[in-house]
This record gives sequence, structure tokens and C-alpha cells, in this order.
Amino acid sequence: MHLLNTWIFVFAITLFATGYKVHCPKEGGCIIYMKPYEPEYYNTFLDLLEPKVLELGFTVDDYKDMYDCNRVNKLIKENVKQSYLMKFARKLKTFEPRSPISLKLAPKLKGLLANTYNSNLTKEDNQLLIWKYLKNFKP
Repeated sequence: MHLLNTWIFVFAITLFATGYKVHCPKEGGCIIYMKPYEPEYYNTFLDLLEPKVLELGFTVDDYKDMYDCNRVNKLIKENVKQSYLMKFARKLKTFEPRSPISLKLAPKLKGLLANTYNSNLTKEDNQLLIWKYLKNFKP
């Protein structure tokens, strides 16, 4: 029974805990908030970056670590051109982007005043999330 509850929990986490948020106030640009393991971040955003910029280290080792997220946020702010951020926003195809575009990684998106959009998780993404959960789970 305990194993069944664990699998139900894992399924619920992978089903409901993914997505990203976008805040586009009336005046100003748009802020895209994502968790570091979002498919749109590592499959779309990172693919847009030039190898020279990518070498700076845009991966987050521990997705719960706010310090690591802030480190990557600083790298994005200081090293990614606005044209790449705009191209990324357009590739999302979920909102009408306005300049300037900001991308911020966060371990949690709950409580942010922004529109929520679902991610397109693949089977491999789900397996990765399950593996991360089981690695930290101790019955």
C-alpha cells in the first residue's frame, strides 16, 4: 500500500508541478518565471545560446537551491542578449512578448502573480522527475 501511495504522489507531482509563469504588466516588458528543470528552459532556451555563452554554466545542479537559481539568473541577466530572450519568448507561443524580456529561474512558482502555462513534458522528463523524487525519498 505504501508503494502505491508513493507512485500516486509521484504521478501527481509530475502532472501538476510543471509549468511556467509569465507576468507582463501594462507598462514595461515581460518576466518569464520557470523552474530550472522545465523542458522549455533546457530544450528551448539553452539551445538558443551560443556555445561561448553556454560555457558560463547555465545548469542548476540542485533545483531546490535558491542560491544556484540566483547564480544562473545573474548569468542570464548579464550575458544573454535581449534578442535571444525575445526569440525564446516567441518560441514559447503562449503569450505576446514585449520588450524587455526577463527570464528568472525559481525553485517554486507558487504565489507569483502571473499567468500560468503548462510545460510539454516528455516521457524522459517524467522519468527524471520521478528519479529525483525517489532519490530523496526515504520511507
